[in-house]
Amino acid sequence: MHLQRIRAQNFRAFGDGKTVPHLDWTLSPGLNILIGENDAGKTAVVDAIRHILWTTSYEFVRLFEQDFHIHGDTRAQSMFIEATLVELNADQEAAVLEWLTYETDGSRSLVLHLQARWIPPKDNKRGRVDVVTRACRDGIGPEIGNAVRELVRATYLRPLRDAEAELKPARQSRLSQILGAHKSIAGQEKNDFDEEHLAKIPENLVGLMAFTQHYLGKHPVIKGVQDDINNNYLGKFAFAGDKLESRIQIAPDLGLQPILEKFELGLLPSGGINSEERCARGLGYNNALFMATELVLLRDGDELALLLVEEPEAHLHPQLQERVQELLEQSANKPLDGKRPVQVVMTTHSPSLAAGADIASMTLG
Repeated sequence: MHLQRIRAQNFRAFGDGKTVPHLDWTLSPGLNILIGENDAGKTAVVDAIRHILWTTSYEFVRLFEQDFHIHGDTRAQSMFIEATLVELNADQEAAVLEWLTYETDGSRSLVLHLQARWIPPKDNKRGRVDVVTRACRDGIGPEIGNAVRELVRATYLRPLRDAEAELKPARQSRLSQILGAHKSIAGQEKNDFDEEHLAKIPENLVGLMAFTQHYLGKHPVIKGVQDDINNNYLGKFAFAGDKLESRIQIAPDLGLQPILEKFELGLLPSGGINSEERCARGLGYNNALFMATELVLLRDGDELALLLVEEPEAHLHPQLQERVQELLEQSANKPLDGKRPVQVVMTTHSPSLAAGADIASMTLG
């Protein structure tokens, strides 16, 4: 499955197609590069895709008054964004059967049509944007359901991204989402730690955390601090018949997701430095690491393999830009190890990236 076409009217720089050109872009299933001067509409194209498909990072995207096209002193009161996805496999078609569009040539596509209206403030009521997303061209089909949303989310790498922060431990961290979606994670949520057979090391992640927590809780340092808190301080707050105790733990919740949220991905130190030492690496290499991590998830999943990346050259020197370009092109056209191709939409100002790419993959904004 890939995104074949994106259309929009009255969205930001794109007008109604009469006084100002509208957006109607046909994409290739591989690498698509948007090149243009500032304010040419490159980011507007990427954001149109984000609004209609949403993203795998589950960020909250919404439309505002300023997203409606303005010509002269007149702002449009309505807009639409429409995406056409084609070449769904049998399992994908089965998952979204009631939303499919049957083409005249016998093929089937998935068309998502977002219609939005700007309702100005009136009578002490705030202005708001009403949005509805339906299937089929011009939105004549049923409203889009959750099964579609989970299948067609795109992966988005924002410009000037803080790649290092994205890969650090945090609630709903991007790394935890990538780990949780990897095909090898199946079964890891089972707690196979057996307190009656302590010598047996668990095989699953949740079991390993329970195993670790059991032994750390008995460590004299941890147990000593815990007893100090309970016996000398916390216990004195308890009333008669009440027991007030605390426990020091790594993960109070032994669910898989909280465990994954504690992982961090980072680069090893450069040559000549002990690999166990913490040593900050540059923004450019962390940016490359982040892109590589996202590609691992995209090539193995069952959902839409679409990568939206703005300015992949951020923080990269020209030679590294060329290598990133080669990796993205290879992922889009000739995947490694027989993995599925990843459709890439990227915006750039970099002469190095433009010079090394196939001219057929470029669109000038």
